[in-house]
Amino acid sequence: MAQPPGTVIKTSLDEAERIRQAISDVATIKTPYGTYRPAGSADAAALFHLLSDTRVSGPLYTVPKPVTRE
Repeated sequence: MAQPPGTVIKTSLDEAERIRQAISDVATIKTPYGTYRPAGSADAAALFHLLSDTRVSGPLYTVPKPVTRE
């Protein structure tokens, strides 16, 4: 994986843990386009198929190259 861009904001370990906890507690995400749920293990095959398309995964620096099921 490539390194994150220089725009990443450093934070304390406590703040990082609060952010992780807030994200893990999310059941749905409401947007102007609809309500969505976080992906789960049942979504793995579909996510692999999506990220296997380099037009999708190419610009994402946090996605390992090449994309694998692991």
